Amino acid sequence: MAESEHGWPAGSPCWVDIMVKNLRRSQAFYSTVLGWNYTVANQNSGYTNALVSGKQVAGMSPVQDESGELPTSWQVYLATDDLDALSRKAVDAGAEELVAPLRVGPLGRMAIWTDPTGTTFGGWETWQHSGFGTTAKNGAIAWCDLMCDDYQQAREFYADVFDYSYGQLPSVDRPYVLFTPPGSSRPAGGLGKQTHDMPPAWTVVFRVDDVDQAAEHVTQAGGTVITDPFHIEMGRLGMAQGPDGEFFSIYTPSSEAAGKCEPEA
Repeated sequence: MAESEHGWPAGSPCWVDIMVKNLRRSQAFYSTVLGWNYTVANQNSGYTNALVSGKQVAGMSPVQDESGELPTSWQVYLATDDLDALSRKAVDAGAEELVAPLRVGPLGRMAIWTDPTGTTFGGWETWQHSGFGTTAKNGAIAWCDLMCDDYQQAREFYADVFDYSYGQLPSVDRPYVLFTPPGSSRPAGGLGKQTHDMPPAWTVVFRVDDVDQAAEHVTQAGGTVITDPFHIEMGRLGMAQGPDGEFFSIYTPSSEAAGKCEPEA
């Protein structure tokens, strides 16, 4: 997820946000687990930017569905230089448009689709809001990947829409590839076959200084640890749920991995 001089290369995860049922509760939770501070981006909607060392790393706002029936989940946005063209291409490739391209004040334009595997993803066309302000600090995004049952269909769809090229990870014993957008020199994320009993989703992985300690903070702050931290080739990883049941992962890179297989600010 290397950032270019003019923003994130098209097809790169460039932003994540979430709509929560109790904004103060969720802000407190992620402050405890990830060390976030917040600034209000939109007084009317309550949208806030989460900050790490003064840099924006994620968005959070109160849920707009008063019934409370919609599940809470992290939304991943992929960068685009032309949102309208991306929308046409995604729909032609089999996606369902959930939110048509719309302007977000002077910040940029967004849209949301469901891909043919049933996975929801967003598109973001940058104006004033350029996405992640940093990805190399604790509390920031370390990685995004798509996990679904129909792995081959996902590969074909995202290659068609974003012209991804794929690279294998020899050490992974299940279908999983790294994807690289055109013009990028490093992988921007991953795509793999779901191995847990969870719906298909673009997942978010946040970097922390000590994943075992962060897992304890998850429980103390009212969340749930789904998978206790375990070793992977690039460091140590754990899976958790936030106060509204949203899934996310926490990750501490090994000294050898730091900066090699992570998004680059």
